[in-house]
Amino acid sequence: MSRCIFGILLLASLAACGQRGPVTSSEAKPPFAIDLEFSPTPPHVGTETFLVTLRDGTGAPVTGAKVQIMPSFESIHGGHLIARTGMGSTSATLTAADEGNGTYRASMILAKAVYWTFGVEAQIGSNSTLSYQRGVEVQ
Repeated sequence: MSRCIFGILLLASLAACGQRGPVTSSEAKPPFAIDLEFSPTPPHVGTETFLVTLRDGTGAPVTGAKVQIMPSFESIHGGHLIARTGMGSTSATLTAADEGNGTYRASMILAKAVYWTFGVEAQIGSNSTLSYQRGVEVQ
């Protein structure tokens, strides 16, 4: 019985060693990692949620960053290729809400089934800006 309890305690302590709690953007250590996920996946015409994940060089989630998402797509009008932001407006920047666990969330309505490009910019602390871009075909 005591071996069983010792084994459970040992496994629990080893599992805890690999996990780090969130760090604020001013405490975060480079290099930084950024990821962008979509919900639903694959993205569809209609309401789409963007989930940006930030981690520092130690793998800890980064909180307190300023995260913006810049959606754009290209269309052809009169035989000319035109880059558009958002839904044809001259500026469409989404500010993602900090969920406190290294995840930042924003949503918008995607009205066109075309190839979209999503630029992400994360201001981490006062000295680091991280940029990321991902393109997807919206169905």
